[in-house]
Amino acid sequence: MTTTEPAVIAEGEMMCGEVIKDNNNINTIRKVDLGPDIDFDTSSMNSQISQRLDTTTDRLRVITQVLADLAVDIHAFEDRQCAIVI
Repeated sequence: MTTTEPAVIAEGEMMCGEVIKDNNNINTIRKVDLGPDIDFDTSSMNSQISQRLDTTTDRLRVITQVLADLAVDIHAFEDRQCAIVI
């Protein structure tokens, strides 16, 4: 995580510039004002959330298919072992 250095104003108030957070190669930029009102730049947040949900759904679908295939393979192996023993 990369942050800009906070600037201390003469009255003792602290202000920060942009905060850049790198998460899964997607840069999210938030503007932070530590004064009485906190302001966040959320212009692209919804599209990023949708993108991540789509990616997560795709990954879960693939993992579920792999696990189902593995279960079929395990059952087939167990059936073969029973046939060999008998």
